[in-house]
Order: sequence, then structure tokens, then C-alpha cells
Amino acid sequence: MATLTPVQSSQIAAIGFDDATGELLIQFHRKGGGVGKTYSYKGASARAHFDKLSNPENGSVGSYFI
Repeated sequence: MATLTPVQSSQIAAIGFDDATGELLIQFHRKGGGVGKTYSYKGASARAHFDKLSNPENGSVGSYFI
């Protein structure tokens, strides 16, 4: 299981990457405060993880998988 790293973002709470499974994990903020759901994106690259950590406000999450 990947360790999630907190990020400064209005929508994303934390991001992690699992090398063993190649899954990018993104945990979102819940509307009204607190931590919301965590989504897993299979087949993601370590580069997508690095890019998202570098600038989590840059575009939507989906733009990293196009």
C-alpha cells in the first residue's frame, strides 16, 4: 500500500503512488471540510504522480491520464 503525501490544494488532500501495482492514489477533500474519498487510478506512471505532487492545482486530475 502506498503512503499518501498531503498536498496544498483546494480539491486534493493527499497523493500516493504504489510502485508494486502502478496505481496512483488521490484522496480528495470532502465538501464542508475533512477528508473525502480516495480514488485509485491503475496503469498510472510514476511521472504522473510526480507531476501531480509538483503542482496539484494545475488542471484536473483527469488531464494526467489523457
